[in-house]
Amino acid sequence: MKKRIFTMIISILFFLLFRFYMMVQAQSFEIIDIGEGRCPRFTPDSKKIGFLSQGWLYVANSDGSGGIQKIAPVKALDFKWMSDSTLIYWSQDFRTKERIMATVNLEGEVRSLVSGGEQTLIEFPPVILPDGTVGFYKSEGGEGSRIFELIKEGSLTPDSGMKQLRVQIGFAGPNVMYGDIWLVSVDGTIKKRITTNKRFTFPQLSPNGEKILTSKIPGADPYLGQGAYVVDLNGQETFIGDEDIWTPVTDSTGKIHHYSIEASVGLLAEWSPDGSKIVYMYQKTNEEDIVASDLVIKNADGTGRFQIKTQDEMEMEPVWSPDGNMIACETYKTNKIRIFRLNF
Repeated sequence: MKKRIFTMIISILFFLLFRFYMMVQAQSFEIIDIGEGRCPRFTPDSKKIGFLSQGWLYVANSDGSGGIQKIAPVKALDFKWMSDSTLIYWSQDFRTKERIMATVNLEGEVRSLVSGGEQTLIEFPPVILPDGTVGFYKSEGGEGSRIFELIKEGSLTPDSGMKQLRVQIGFAGPNVMYGDIWLVSVDGTIKKRITTNKRFTFPQLSPNGEKILTSKIPGADPYLGQGAYVVDLNGQETFIGDEDIWTPVTDSTGKIHHYSIEASVGLLAEWSPDGSKIVYMYQKTNEEDIVASDLVIKNADGTGRFQIKTQDEMEMEPVWSPDGNMIACETYKTNKIRIFRLNF
């Protein structure tokens, strides 16, 4: 009898804790579903969000009010906002190898900026610098001819604008996507090596320019080590993600035939606009597919883990709004554009 009462009390406590957790979650964020598509990108003032769907560019209010505007036919790989009313997108014809950059405004006016093929290589994505300078790198006639083409001047003079630092990877060899981290000015006259003999990829400079968010690839296994890291300008590393959890899955004979894996995916981590927090994906996979995907927010020093957990969807590829109050993402099951309005 006492054992049964004890078990009942424990069950009630777990139920109450679960209800409390769900209540805290509900109070911490609000969900706004916008429409179906990919590549959600907030305007600089955070009031609108653009996304791509079936060869078109769409724009909606980020608070979910009003309808969805069908702006222009845009077959793009991705895009970035240059202002609250104009964006730049890039695309490639994989058959002819032609690469294109163009701008679109909210009236649907498309203006081609540049195109190139095998002889003129246009590098994606275009560069948007902190002062508002916009441009891109192109190469003509082989190695050593890489130059920066200006599309739009920023608040700095052209000479000063070209001295702004960007973070990039010095690739460890041909056909690899990892290497050491460097800080390099736009015109290439300033170079600083941050790490030595490392396997980092997809670096992002923090808004204040003092730290770098990146992902480490320590070996051939695609699941290992892909959590986010923060590296300071002296090369000191802080692991931001979560330790991988490998759970063996056995068949009826007791033989292990694959693993269920829970891991943070640092390749798509992002700084918050003020550089104080980081958002990344936390996924659970089996041998065949992704079975769970949530977003996790942490402080930039790795503390304060908060998991945005929903019951109906798997959220992927998060992006912060410029005002820091929202995170947009794509959903894996239904291909929705989802916004989380944060209440903390």
